[in-house]
Amino acid sequence: THLLFPHQPYFSIIRLRELRKILGYLELYLQQCAEKNLPIVMCGDFNGSPDDATYKLLRQRNFSSSCSDATRWVTHKAHTGDLVCCDYIFVQNPTMRDGPIEERWQD
Repeated sequence: THLLFPHQPYFSIIRLRELRKILGYLELYLQQCAEKNLPIVMCGDFNGSPDDATYKLLRQRNFSSSCSDATRWVTHKAHTGDLVCCDYIFVQNPTMRDGPIEERWQD
């Protein structure tokens, strides 16, 4: 996946909406799938850090990052010259799932 880069403060709202849509599609897939205890692996350019609202939302939904929150891997050189980590692999173990991943994703 690829979330919008947060050039403006308002983009954080758009990014959360993008992520909620992705989570909603995953929820729809799980509802339609015969096997309900599937792990979820989600990879992509999330254009954020562990301090970002999208990262925090995934943690609230019991997703784990493939690297710890304290890890500062460099996966991208920003147009400002900063070296940042914005590409992640998130995993959700089905035993950690507390109900739907995202219920109101069509808002």
